[in-house]
Amino acid sequence: MSLVERAAAAFSAAVAPENVEAAGGLVAGASRTTYATTQRPLLVVRPATTAEVQACVRIAGELGLAVYPSSGGRNWGYGARVPTTDGAVLLDLARMKRIVEYDPELAFVTVEAGVTQEQLRAFLAERGEALWIDPTTAPSDASVVGNLVERGHGYTPYADRAARAASLEVVLANGEVVETGYASFGTGLVSRLEAVGCGPSLDGLFLQSNLGIVTRATLHLMPAPERVAMVVAGIDEVEAVGPFVDAVRSLRLDGVFNGAAQLANVYRRLAYVPGIEATLTTRPVAVEEALAICAPHGIHRWNGLLSVYGRAKVVDAQVEVLTSTLRPLATTLKAFDVAQRDDIPPAWRGIAGLVAGRLPPGGVGVNRMYFRKPAGAERTSDPERDRCGFVWCPSAVPARGADALRVITLVERTLLAHGFEPDLALSYFRDRSIHAMASIVFDRDVPGEDERALACHDALAKELVALGCPPVRLGLHSMHLVPGGPSAELVETLRRALDPGRVIAPGRYERAR
Repeated sequence: MSLVERAAAAFSAAVAPENVEAAGGLVAGASRTTYATTQRPLLVVRPATTAEVQACVRIAGELGLAVYPSSGGRNWGYGARVPTTDGAVLLDLARMKRIVEYDPELAFVTVEAGVTQEQLRAFLAERGEALWIDPTTAPSDASVVGNLVERGHGYTPYADRAARAASLEVVLANGEVVETGYASFGTGLVSRLEAVGCGPSLDGLFLQSNLGIVTRATLHLMPAPERVAMVVAGIDEVEAVGPFVDAVRSLRLDGVFNGAAQLANVYRRLAYVPGIEATLTTRPVAVEEALAICAPHGIHRWNGLLSVYGRAKVVDAQVEVLTSTLRPLATTLKAFDVAQRDDIPPAWRGIAGLVAGRLPPGGVGVNRMYFRKPAGAERTSDPERDRCGFVWCPSAVPARGADALRVITLVERTLLAHGFEPDLALSYFRDRSIHAMASIVFDRDVPGEDERALACHDALAKELVALGCPPVRLGLHSMHLVPGGPSAELVETLRRALDPGRVIAPGRYERAR
């Protein structure tokens, strides 16, 4: 009996034969993403409970196999479900759909790894609770826990998801289960309320790592505010972005606004213009052409968004301070009550939905991945199948205007030099830093585009690190950026202790061996 046959038989005994696949659609889907890859899973195994995950990990250890966990497979631009190594067993956690615990008074929910954004939204809506999840631009069927463990972020005051989570349940490489925070004391009253318990905090060990498989997490929910306001700014001169960034940092440190903020360039907004593919005449699109296309839609060279949440009178006062401070720094500036959707410019309605805690069908960010597909090409909600090219290159930047301008210059120069539009947004959801979310959008059906896009990513990432702006998140294409040094050696020591057989996702957030 071959290794594949022995593995399939062992996993079938643990999760039932219908949840094990050695060939077919699941394996094919787990072998492709939005850029070129070579890894192919040996099997796809779909456990439905923590006990089944434990059994699968033990089987893999006994057979000398690696497992690669995936919660929903919608991690587009970072590698999605494709394992870090060839021949690994893809552990698909999408069947883990239970909402385990819910407390509307203390506003938290405990969910398994397969619970999606839409499932959680519907759960809350069915109960009529005035509680929000923090939505992301990912599709509505994306995993909430999957985004959390990658330290993803959204648009509301709860945008920093990792800071709004507690009590992780983790399966270790030996099959044992640990719970982080106060949960280690049992079912105490605060075990779901505080991320940091008594003693060393373990939660961070299992975010963006391969030290364990997170099968369950508690998320804190946001009470629906009385009012949500959105301030939209248009900036025509790149040099004006610096003073605007400095002003936003000062306003945030002063507590004038509590939501997320974003500054997106014309290329980020260009992809949302209806019928854009039929209007493009140059490649990459020149900024003058992009501005001409976008001008009728109220889109400027740079486009700012800030959101404020709370009691109506407080929000009104905060908006007054925001607008009076920022108006002299912008070409245009206007405030909107997010509840009045018809007043919001069409170009901003998708983002406005996220600001208001809503989940637009299909996700706000998916259409952007089709930007470089030719007019008339099929457009679905599956950019991997449709061979859309999409690669993220995100970095952390000090919230200073001078630093933001350096990053803008670097991103524009590098992507244009490689023949790609410099799609960039500066996202605020912390007080003193910005995440510069650069992305490379291309058509995988064009010969050579995969190679050019990955070369462009590496060139940009290298220069950003040299500038002092390290990556905030790594994908399958960028794990080689993990640095060495004492910190990496400490993580490797922990890995050897927790997973001496290198069972869980070898190569994920670790230096190449």
